[in-house]
Amino acid sequence: VELEDGPILVIQENRRVETFAMRAFARGGLRAETPSTAGISKLIANLVTKGTDERESTEISHLVESMAGSLSGFAGRNTMGLQMKGLSRFFGESFDIFADCLVNPTFPEAEFEREQYLHLERIKNRRDSLGKVNYDQFCSLFFGDHPYGLPSVGTPKSTGNIDREGLAEHYQNHVRSDRLVLSVVGDVDRSQVINLAEQNLVGTDSTTSANGDISDYESRNDVSVEIGELQKEQA
Repeated sequence: VELEDGPILVIQENRRVETFAMRAFARGGLRAETPSTAGISKLIANLVTKGTDERESTEISHLVESMAGSLSGFAGRNTMGLQMKGLSRFFGESFDIFADCLVNPTFPEAEFEREQYLHLERIKNRRDSLGKVNYDQFCSLFFGDHPYGLPSVGTPKSTGNIDREGLAEHYQNHVRSDRLVLSVVGDVDRSQVINLAEQNLVGTDSTTSANGDISDYESRNDVSVEIGELQKEQA
């Protein structure tokens, strides 16, 4: 279902278990980052549920836990967004919180500074994992100047240079209701999902900025990968 000035809805009803799962996808993630903003999507994913115009972080956590649910942001190579699971009898209340975090995140300064510090620590700890270091180096070599060549968690420099205002602007440019795909699966009613989406996710964007568009990159044909064999002692 494609809503005018709203998201595309993908709904699958499944009555076997009284639960639901939903995800809102927006084009973004690593694909929309640059060397100066590397890691911003991961920061957003950890901050999008930390406060809205109407609710503080603690209230959001309490409400979700009281309904035996889970709510978190996510960020990958090509997408970013919000995901939630819970009991179907609380679907209406859950959708209200979900939409509030998706449309009205405030990224409070105190929460931002805390998460930025924790993120810098994660980057440092990542250096202790040979597998992750190897993966980052491979991506850098293989993808070159393409955003896929950037480390998904960013660098100390890029993370340290991101401020709250820039983070909020990046979110607003990419996570727009008219560019979302909302997937809902479980013990839900199709008409209720559509009604809730129309009430909470249609016409919620205050601007028509095209800054969230993602540029195309030319394919690379100049990279080769050599695979060799190591003796057990060398490995």
